This record gives sequence, structure tokens and C-alpha cells, in this order.
Amino acid sequence: MHVDWSGGGILRILTIMFLILLCLISLLCLYLELRISILHPSNDVYIFQTVARGILNGLIPYQDLLETKPPGIFLLNAMSLFLFEDRTLLSVLNIIFSIVFVMISLITSLYYSRELPFWQSMNVLSGGLLVGMITAIWHATRGGMPDFYATVLCSLYALSLTVPVSWKVRFPLGSICMFGVVFLREPLVPVFLATALLLTPLNWKALIRNVALPGVVGSTIWAAVMWFLGYLGPYIYIYLPTVLIRSDSDPLTRWGSAFVGMVASLWHISPFFVPAIGGMIAFVLLPQTKQNWKQSVGFLLYFIVALFFTMMAVHPLDDSGGYHAFAIPFYSAISILWLRKFRIALIQSQLWGSAISYGITVLLMLTVLTYPLLHYTELAESGRINKDISTQWRIAQQIDAILDDCGQDRYLHLGPIDQFFTGLTRHSPYGPGFFLGENLTRKDIIGRGLVENIYRTNIALVWKTGIVIENGAAPYILDSTTELQRNFQIEPWSCVRHDFTNDLYVLLFRKTPLLRTQ
Repeated sequence: MHVDWSGGGILRILTIMFLILLCLISLLCLYLELRISILHPSNDVYIFQTVARGILNGLIPYQDLLETKPPGIFLLNAMSLFLFEDRTLLSVLNIIFSIVFVMISLITSLYYSRELPFWQSMNVLSGGLLVGMITAIWHATRGGMPDFYATVLCSLYALSLTVPVSWKVRFPLGSICMFGVVFLREPLVPVFLATALLLTPLNWKALIRNVALPGVVGSTIWAAVMWFLGYLGPYIYIYLPTVLIRSDSDPLTRWGSAFVGMVASLWHISPFFVPAIGGMIAFVLLPQTKQNWKQSVGFLLYFIVALFFTMMAVHPLDDSGGYHAFAIPFYSAISILWLRKFRIALIQSQLWGSAISYGITVLLMLTVLTYPLLHYTELAESGRINKDISTQWRIAQQIDAILDDCGQDRYLHLGPIDQFFTGLTRHSPYGPGFFLGENLTRKDIIGRGLVENIYRTNIALVWKTGIVIENGAAPYILDSTTELQRNFQIEPWSCVRHDFTNDLYVLLFRKTPLLRTQ
């Protein structure tokens, strides 16, 4: 094989090596973020596992255990518990979905860099790979959360709208992806539609085929599956009212907060990522020289609607930083449009377009180089040993043993969110209210559920040091406390053969046990 060792040949080799280096840095960061999400999952993950265990115990989500997430994530956790008795399946899925996300970026980059001269191809390939890797790292921080999986489904459908795919394949794929998004994390539905809208040609036929039909069919499949599982009624009458009453600000404030949150989330990744995405948006919105004004106005309208839909998802009900990652598919669609126009600018020798895109690529390189420095403390967490897990396992084993001693099926947990043993017990807690906190007992449905479950349980595990609550929850806490003081005792029942030893909790037993604990 002949190797060109001339100046141009060496420069090409160095360029390829530099791109490989950037990709290796990105892959290392991706691995560390993914490792953190698997070894140190958020407390929400154990809540999903709590509901999953309830499903295996014959309980119905929302009706018997209330958690404000769609059922898809509960069923995934239930499958993992059924097959492995732990989170093994979810860990494998986290790795697979991250690989798929990276592969989507790679395929898109290769598609737009094809058949170009070396230097033009390298610029397009570099830009596509880098923005894909950066969003993949961001995506990995959400590992185990329902939006982690739904985001990949949005991106998979976006890929089908990018590369040549027949409608006979794209339509069922879009419908399945839409179903998965609704089933896993329904606030991402407007982002799914926004992504499809941005990548759809400006005509009614394409709009119906690419956006409307997959949305309708996917939603219909979702309704049918929910009905078949018996979840549709509880979802409509319990889950939705609980979620909707959580809104704590007026719409104008929410839109403003959503926009600020979107910018802040980009800044958190790296200050260089903000102008990179901003440059992509500006470049995409600038009309091409041969583009008529109707096309420009039409696409601007598409963009405004897509941005509006994305902001609906980013700040749907309350100001939580986790929602900002919902915008990842939107940014992915913007990057696809940027690569498309970047390619056109290179082919047509548009100096201004090429120059802007070169600048964006440099900003993406700086984003990759600065990410490990800015997030060093966070990435170092991947090597930390989770010391809490042994304590939580010990609590779970003691509770299970005592419930087995006395033939009890369920218990009530009154404690803070960072106590996640409810996701480790074989027996299911009562819900809603298997933990308390500032934002969980402030509304009627949650509060009433807490009081109802106090009257239903025979065994209650109560946090010793007090619980931070909002004023609106006070009546429910007072009613619950009164019931505990009046009808519960610390002295164990005669059937108890195992001890409960824990400095954080006191285990209370109903003085006159109820015959039924379901």
C-alpha cells in the first residue's frame, strides 16, 4: 500500500488522528456517565422498581401504587426483576440504547459526508460526530430514567426521515416509536412531533404522512395496550389529575423558564456549546440563495411550532432540571438540518455558509475538550462505592422477614425520598405516600391517599427525625399522626420472630390488626 508522506498526506493523517482523539475523549466521558447512571442510579429509579415489584405482586399502577410516570418504565423494571431479581436488564438496555444513539449520529454524519472531497468530507463528518457524541454524553446522564429510552426512539424516527427509507418502512417505524414515547414518557410526545416536523418537507402530504399518521396510529396502539393491561382507567382518573395539579406557575412564566432552562442546560455542558447550537439554529433559519420567501416563511413557522412543542416538554409542570434533557431530540434535529445545509454550502461553494459551519465545528471541538475539565468532579463519581446500598438492603431484609413472620403482604413507609429500600423489599408498600417530601404531599390526591393508607396498613415504618412538608400537607400529616398515636404501638406482635434494628426508623404495629391488608 502506498502512503503519501508529503505535506498534504501528513496533514490528512494528523486530521484523522485528531478526530479519533476527540471521539475517544467523548467515548470515555460517555462511558463514565453511563457507569454512574448504572452504579449510582437516582432515587427515582428505585421508585420505579417499587412499582415494578408491585406489578409482580399483582398490584395495578396508579390504583394501588401511585407514581407520576407512565407505565412503560415500570414494566421494564418488572421484567428485569422477574428475569434477574435486580436491575440487570435495565443496565444492559442502558448500554444498548447508548450505542444505538451513537450509531444514529454516526450514520447521519456518514450520510451527509458521502462523496465529498476529503477536506469537505472531514469537516462534515467531524461536525456530525462531535455534536452527536456531545448529546450522547448528555443523554447518558439520564440513564435509567424513562426519557432516556424515549429519546432514542425520537432520534431513531428522525434518522428514518433523514436517510432514504421507503414510507412502508418509515410509517410503521414512526408509529412504533410514537407508541414507545407515549408509553415511556408522554411529555416527550410534543418533542417527537417537533423533531418530525423539522425534518418534514413543506407540504401537506408530507406533514400528514410523517407527522400526523404516525402520531395517531402510535397513540391508538398505546390506548389499546393500556386497555388490555387494565391501566387505562387508573391512568385517566388517577394519574392524569395527580400530574396536572402539580402545575405551580402561569403559562408565561413557564415558557420563560423553559427557554432559560434550555440555554442553561447547554451552558452546563460547556460554555462553547451555547454558541455552537445557536450558530446551528441561525444558519438553519437563514434562507438559501435560491430559496423563495414562501419556503423561508414556511420553515420559520415549522421552527417556531417545533420550539414551542419542545418548550412544553422542557418545563411541563414544574421547574425541574431533569426536564431540560427532553430537548435532546430537538437539538439532534437541528444538527441534522445544519449538516444538510453545511453539505449544500460546500457543494455550491458558499463561502459565508462554509465559514459559519467551520466555526461551529471548532466550537464543538472546544466543547468536547472542555467537558472532562468542567465535569471532572462529576465523572470521578464513577469510581465511588455506594455505601448506602448495604444499609438500605438491611432495612429491606428486616422488613421482609417481619412481614413474612406475621403473614402480612404490605407495609406503609413514612420517610424521605433518599431512603430507597422500598425498591428492594419483596413486599410492596402502600401508595401514594411511600415516601414524604416537600413536593409530594401538597395536593389533595396525594394527601388523601396518605390518610387512606394509614387506615389500611397494619405495619408502618416511620422516620424518627421528622419530615419536611409544605403547609398544604399539614391536615393530612395531622390526621395520619393522630391515627398512628391512637391505634399503633411500638411493641411487636407475638408472631414476630425477627428484630428490627435501625437508628433512623421506628417500626409500628397496629394494636388490633386488620383482617385484610390489601
